Amino acid sequence: MSKILGLDLGTNSIGWAVIDSKSNQMNCGVRVFESRLKPRKQTVIEKIRRKNISTKIVLSSILTSSLFIIALINISAWQYWTSLGIGGLLIIISILKDK
Repeated sequence: MSKILGLDLGTNSIGWAVIDSKSNQMNCGVRVFESRLKPRKQTVIEKIRRKNISTKIVLSSILTSSLFIIALINISAWQYWTSLGIGGLLIIISILKDK
């Protein structure tokens, strides 16, 4: 009589199942633990910083998309406007990376 034990280890729970290979019976269950950590509240500085970063991202996105639209409209100088738009994308990526 061989039994197979399966475990599912989560951050706040453990799930288990035992299968008997001869009789194909299965026993299973879950044990859930209470979280010991309490979510901390954001400070005023963190809220201001988050708002400033999201404002920078929105403004950079508008600027970058505008530059790409100008590149489509003004075909004669498309390389100039496209390079500015790519620079704007790099700014957005660097802001997100710092976040």
